[in-house]
Amino acid sequence: MSKTALVATCLREAAAIDEFLAALLGQTRKPDSIVILDAGSDDGTVERIQVAIGSGAPVTLIVQPGANRSVGRNRAIEAADADLIAVTDVGSLPQ
Repeated sequence: MSKTALVATCLREAAAIDEFLAALLGQTRKPDSIVILDAGSDDGTVERIQVAIGSGAPVTLIVQPGANRSVGRNRAIEAADADLIAVTDVGSLPQ
């Protein structure tokens, strides 16, 4: 089976990041890796992601202050090591 990665960008998503990660990790077919680029959050988003990483979530966090959505997505895609890459936004919930 091909390796999959999910990439997303975020900025000030402390209110949504825990539910977003729980939804991803609760999927029947979980991504092999998750790459999140944070564009400089100052609301605790980064710290919440770091807690998830510490708990074993397969998340790579890149912090690049000032990155806009397209720059962030491209950087996250570059960091993903997978055959298939899905792109979404923090704040949306996969079903």
